[in-house]
Amino acid sequence: MPHKRAKRSVRASNQLLHGQDNAPTSLSHSKDPHFASMPKGAMRILDAARVQAEYRARKRKEQEAQQKRQRGEAVDDEENEAGPSMSKPAASSKLKIRPGEKLGDYNRRVEQAMASQVASTARSEARKRKKQKRAERAAAAAGVSDDEDDEEAQWRRHAKGKDEAERRAKAEPSKEDLKRARQDMSGGKEVDFAKASQVRRINDVAQAPPSFSKLPRGQGAEAIRRKEALAAALRGEEAPQPRASSKKVTKGQMPEPVAPRNKKAKSSTQEAGAGKAAAMGGLRREKELEEERQRAIKLYRERKGIQNEQVERRRSNKHAMG
Repeated sequence: MPHKRAKRSVRASNQLLHGQDNAPTSLSHSKDPHFASMPKGAMRILDAARVQAEYRARKRKEQEAQQKRQRGEAVDDEENEAGPSMSKPAASSKLKIRPGEKLGDYNRRVEQAMASQVASTARSEARKRKKQKRAERAAAAAGVSDDEDDEEAQWRRHAKGKDEAERRAKAEPSKEDLKRARQDMSGGKEVDFAKASQVRRINDVAQAPPSFSKLPRGQGAEAIRRKEALAAALRGEEAPQPRASSKKVTKGQMPEPVAPRNKKAKSSTQEAGAGKAAAMGGLRREKELEEERQRAIKLYRERKGIQNEQVERRRSNKHAMG
């Protein structure tokens, strides 16, 4: 590919073929061969004479045109295009990009050339708006309007806004309606709410988590009993009878397995036997855990004793060698 760098053998052969210290050659894509392979700084230095000559010629034409205008003589088209101002740049129609000039520099030159026209246009538009506003204020003060359609449109907008406000007022309840609704809910009496003892703000920082004095609704013993009775009634079974005394849970005891709902309730003797077996299993499990704990403690102490003996032995050997 032409945009890829050739390998070293090809570059070495081309260097030997063309030689060294050759004069700079022009690039094929450049418009001006003289400035094709020249740095921008050198190009500006060499092109400075031409730019200064063009500036002096333009300045001389402007001065001649100004003198002719002062004497009342006719001015040629070329002199008229130069303009009365000595610092006026070339016309925007004659602005062309220079050889080797960057597009950003060319855009800045165009903006500088068109700055006066843009500013004059903006000033004229501002004067027009001020004049129009002044005329509107004068007409409003006199009470006379030149355009009847504007008055009709303004009247329609006013009527539409008024109807919209009335419709919104009818849709929203008033303060009296809200007061009557509160009185109806409280039995015809006005409720006087007590003021809060402590004002809470949005940025207050809690010093401790909240504490609850009672269980949430539906989590108490009575609520759970009602739920069990309702579930049994829905299944077509008899409601479970409340136990006389709750069974005391022993430390380390495993929880009792929950019986499936689709099976029939067991008898009281079966329940008592199952509870006793579960209690025995919990005690056995607690005993096994205690034995395992003692064994782990014994192993740890033995290992720690061996490590201490090794440390003491190294220390004594170090003192003996020293």
